[in-house]
Amino acid sequence: MIKKILKVIGSFLLVTILVISSIYIWILFEKEKQEALAKPYLNKSMIIFSKWDFNNMKVLLSPSTLKNFETKKGRKVYKMFSRLGNLEKIDNINFISSTIDLNNKYITFSILGHFENDYALIKIVLIESNDSYLINYIQITSDIFIR
Repeated sequence: MIKKILKVIGSFLLVTILVISSIYIWILFEKEKQEALAKPYLNKSMIIFSKWDFNNMKVLLSPSTLKNFETKKGRKVYKMFSRLGNLEKIDNINFISSTIDLNNKYITFSILGHFENDYALIKIVLIESNDSYLINYIQITSDIFIR
């Protein structure tokens, strides 16, 4: 009887370890895949975004994000972002997460941006669109905004 219980517990632990290992391997694979696909897009789009020309930036944004930036408050936020100056370089593009809803896949990254007037930590959520991405959300944190 005890042998049977120990076999069941051992089998359960083995299956649990296999499932957890599989999930961990899938997460690592997904991270590498998303970084490889999105890094070139991020490098290119952050240069365009940080020129602070709203008309050029429009093509980078998802429809909902564009709608938010076109409001009075959105324009104010974009103008505040422009206080950073031109982007000099970006470092540390780090994959944070990937989520899927019914229709879309969202990929979140953090980026350290070095600008003319200060550095900034950028959190950006991309949404897959055809064979590329669009910016669905952007948060820029910098000490320049509190000066």
